[in-house]
Amino acid sequence: MRAQRLTFTLFITAVSLFSTLGLGHALDDIVVIVSPGNKVDQISMEELKRIYLKERKDWGNGLPIAPIDLGESDPVRQRFIQVVLKRTAINMKYYWIEQIFSGNGTPPLAFKDDKEVKAYVASNPEAIGYIRAKSLDETVKAIRIEGKTTLP
Repeated sequence: MRAQRLTFTLFITAVSLFSTLGLGHALDDIVVIVSPGNKVDQISMEELKRIYLKERKDWGNGLPIAPIDLGESDPVRQRFIQVVLKRTAINMKYYWIEQIFSGNGTPPLAFKDDKEVKAYVASNPEAIGYIRAKSLDETVKAIRIEGKTTLP
């Protein structure tokens, strides 16, 4: 009986750890996308971070940059925030609250899924977004970050 209780406790602990760390499901590869007409093929991770914090505001040719997010509950958005912005989702909420109330900016537009992000990016040459690699098609162009086609 005592051994069964210990086994059950260890099992529950392991399940909790895997779900907390996001290891309970396979991680999707993430690609950064732009409109097919956008001349940009590659940017650095630091440039991508500055774009999503809205510190970099144009593509260098006068065309403004419009970063696009996935919805708040999407696990790909959570991973993008961790990998690219080096923050947590709650840190980003506070960041944007501060930016809004200080008059310095508003958060990127957010769409509920890859399909909506692709549709917006495809039809807006100033837009940049991110989606699951498996959702990539000819309507948008994937750009390299630090020479790689997918984010780590």
